[in-house]
Amino acid sequence: MPTEANTEEIYYYEFKKPQGFGIQKVYTKGGDIDETYTVKSGDFVEIPRGYHPFHTAPGYDNYYLWVMAGENRGFFMTTDENHKWFNN
Repeated sequence: MPTEANTEEIYYYEFKKPQGFGIQKVYTKGGDIDETYTVKSGDFVEIPRGYHPFHTAPGYDNYYLWVMAGENRGFFMTTDENHKWFNN
């Protein structure tokens, strides 16, 4: 199996309360992508590649729909070396 899936992803966000929001970070190891988005209900973020952690503001329930397209779809991923400690 591949180490990384060759996919593009789209996330669609909804929040239980209308004022709810979250933060979507999209970045690559090489730094050619380094974006941070504030997302609210009804927003989409396209993730062409790279790391993409997401966090909901405290107290706001969130739902997101994840759409993946490309070759070798599945849970083939790596963790950013700077944050591997979190998985221990």
